[in-house]
Amino acid sequence: MVLIQKTEVIDILIKSFSHNERILSILHPSKEKALYWFFNYVFELVQSIGDFFVTKCGSNIILYYRNSRRKHNLKSTIALLRLILNSNISKLWTTLSFNKKVSEIRNQEAHSNSESDFIYVWFLAGNKSSEGYAGFTDIKEYVRNLGAKSRLSIYMETTIPRMLPIYRRAGFKFYKQEVINNTTIWFGKYDHNGK
Repeated sequence: MVLIQKTEVIDILIKSFSHNERILSILHPSKEKALYWFFNYVFELVQSIGDFFVTKCGSNIILYYRNSRRKHNLKSTIALLRLILNSNISKLWTTLSFNKKVSEIRNQEAHSNSESDFIYVWFLAGNKSSEGYAGFTDIKEYVRNLGAKSRLSIYMETTIPRMLPIYRRAGFKFYKQEVINNTTIWFGKYDHNGK
């Protein structure tokens, strides 16, 4: 893992998701720094309840947390309030409803496998250069070690079709595909037992 600052983490995320319609739809259209405040919130929450890994080339990152530890502290609450101020309030409820349905599907899968806890990958990001894609080899190795060390399954979702082979290369298998609010979402899982 390379040493990296908060600004660098946020910069990688902004570059990777600057055209993500689902994220952009909830942000305030007239605020230039809305995307910054979104990923500032993501960073603060993950820093307090999870961790992140940046590849050797510094262009790919994975942010994750243990599901049982998801809770806000003062810093992440302030970051959330800043995000709300930079959000499109009219679409915020739709986004929260979407996320609730996604979470229910994920939790149901974990429950059906008798998993009382799991690791959740909130974001896996990187650039589209050949160097950036090469960094996913580091991600794959990190995910494998994370699963073995924690002895927990690792869950994730994506709404971006081009990310499917990338997640598969990192060791994830897709257990469900669902359309929620006219958005297709793929649900993936990395089983630390190799199932």
